[in-house]
Amino acid sequence: MKNISLIIIILLRVTIVLSQKPISQHQLEVNYFGETSTHAGTSILYNYIIHQKEKSKITKKGKVKTHFIQYRSANRIAFYVHPQNHNGWLVTSALNVQRSKKNGWFVGTGLQAGYQLKFLNEDTYQINNGSVERIRWISQSAFVTGFGVQLGKDFSFKNPQNRFGWQINSSILWSSPFQITSQLINFIELGLSYDLSPKR
Repeated sequence: MKNISLIIIILLRVTIVLSQKPISQHQLEVNYFGETSTHAGTSILYNYIIHQKEKSKITKKGKVKTHFIQYRSANRIAFYVHPQNHNGWLVTSALNVQRSKKNGWFVGTGLQAGYQLKFLNEDTYQINNGSVERIRWISQSAFVTGFGVQLGKDFSFKNPQNRFGWQINSSILWSSPFQITSQLINFIELGLSYDLSPKR
């Protein structure tokens, strides 16, 4: 009975602490996705705020400036088209650190890793028993690792009822294919974010 009471007390305390968090932990992003900036596509990100802490300092003029440090996980799925070369899919997960001001402006950086899949969108042929035959859907897989930076504004910091924001993301990834040499790739994203629940 004591163990059950202890568990109930702990669960109540955790519930009270979580209910006092003034943040929306779940966020969705929809972006223009440009592989090497020019190979156009789209991406969707699901962001989860793991932890947030508030920091304040007093300026020389006696004003109090407050900012927030957030630790986030970001999970991305992206599709893009490289004309006359390949169509690409990119799936990544990242751990980001973000610094936000009370007016909603933020900057961040983080490490990410994932998987890239390329489907050649040009005709491909091979010789089979002395005859040339066309091969469809030739693909190439790669693991990717790297880092990225973010800049944007979250409107819900000033108005909790406004769940929207905008952001620019840029990343540099090291692609390690299975069959050819490794290469460096980069991409840029520009789009809108939406908090899936309002700030409390």
